Amino acid sequence: MKVQKIGLLAIILILYITPSGNLKQTKKIEPTDIYFKKDAHRAFESNSGYCDMNTLFYPKIQNGQAYLYNRKSDTVAFGPCRYIYYEDLNNKVFRFVDQNGLIGYASIMQDRTVFILHNGQYSEATAMQDGSACVKDGEFYYYIDKNGIRFTKHDYVEAYPFSESQGFFARVKMKDGHWAIIDKKENVIFDSFDSIEKLPYLTTYGAATKNDKVVLFSLEQFEDDSQPRITSILDYIDIHILGRDCLYAIVTSKDGKKGVITIWNGEIFIPAEYVDIQFGDIDNTETFFFRCQKEDTTVDYFYMKGIW
Repeated sequence: MKVQKIGLLAIILILYITPSGNLKQTKKIEPTDIYFKKDAHRAFESNSGYCDMNTLFYPKIQNGQAYLYNRKSDTVAFGPCRYIYYEDLNNKVFRFVDQNGLIGYASIMQDRTVFILHNGQYSEATAMQDGSACVKDGEFYYYIDKNGIRFTKHDYVEAYPFSESQGFFARVKMKDGHWAIIDKKENVIFDSFDSIEKLPYLTTYGAATKNDKVVLFSLEQFEDDSQPRITSILDYIDIHILGRDCLYAIVTSKDGKKGVITIWNGEIFIPAEYVDIQFGDIDNTETFFFRCQKEDTTVDYFYMKGIW
């Protein structure tokens, strides 16, 4: 599957999509038993199969043990265990901590029973999102699919989930100490980086460091002849991507001064002449700001409106 190109215009349009994010339905859906459960909680289930699991189950602690209860029958659906990641429920695969302190996965079946995919096995494990999760078993990390089956062959010193980039790419640290970006077939897209910033979720633009340089790259694959590519190599020693849309980043020059660049083209937004830069947004507005401190402790503010 190829990643569709998501340009700046597309990101702007995303911000104006209606909260539901659904296309207008041409066929009226009647609130029959197919879509609504007839109980006090009236759990909603759409024709796509989505169901708000929080309306069907609730967690409960008894004698220091965690249980998952069925709301309708008020009976135990899962447990006991030491902890349940209740925020995972709507993924229909949730994590739990067993009596030995290890993490396992359980799946909520069609009939609302719970099936254990893995008993406690992992010292670290991410939520099951976009069809996979990142787990640590022993000293190393690898990836499992929604059925709990390992689908990557290599062991990694550190790793982050594919869900960072909508399920397409993940950043991993190899046994030689260098960082790389892989796809789900474990093809290496980029390698030999000293560090890699969190991968973009909405855009295709990312950043890394290598040999005291900042490397900007694009992960877009929207045509048959289009490949992920390095877009810029910049004379900075460090970078930190900002904001939910990953469009700006604070960079550090060789003399330790900080500035701000735009990720999609590497252009200077704020020159690297400050000892410290703080970033934030103004509540209930479309304005964000950079608080830039000089060596003499005076401060400059830069304001921007729009997406951040």
